[in-house]
Amino acid sequence: MLWQMQAMRGKLPHRMVKFHLRQVESLGVESHFDADLRFRRNSVDSISKAPVVKAYDAIPPAEDLNARLMEKRAPDDDKRVVNHLKDLLDKMLVLDPTKRISVKDAINHPFVRAGIRMRPDAGAGSTGGAAASGTAAVSV
Repeated sequence: MLWQMQAMRGKLPHRMVKFHLRQVESLGVESHFDADLRFRRNSVDSISKAPVVKAYDAIPPAEDLNARLMEKRAPDDDKRVVNHLKDLLDKMLVLDPTKRISVKDAINHPFVRAGIRMRPDAGAGSTGGAAASGTAAVSV
């Protein structure tokens, strides 16, 4: 997962990697980074089938999330909705937890709100109100 995240966002900040190394040391588990702050990627050698660990100094962003989403969308998907999804994912994948989107803000994001309005069973189990109008109210 960390490899994929770095492929989308680029290398993790050194401050975050150093914090990870301190936490791993205190917990006594295997780290995803070496002492030189290089990412350790586990893989299997294609010839010998032996496990291999490779260290990577820098992982430049290799994938554009918007291009990938547009490529995978169905022909009848609205581009605006796909752009809302990209915006939500960008906000959810912010590395700094203090800057990451909150649950309340995520629920009120246009992508989620559009999905709630489109669901036919959005108001199932309630009488009148949201069910009658085809939309659902979400409170946090």
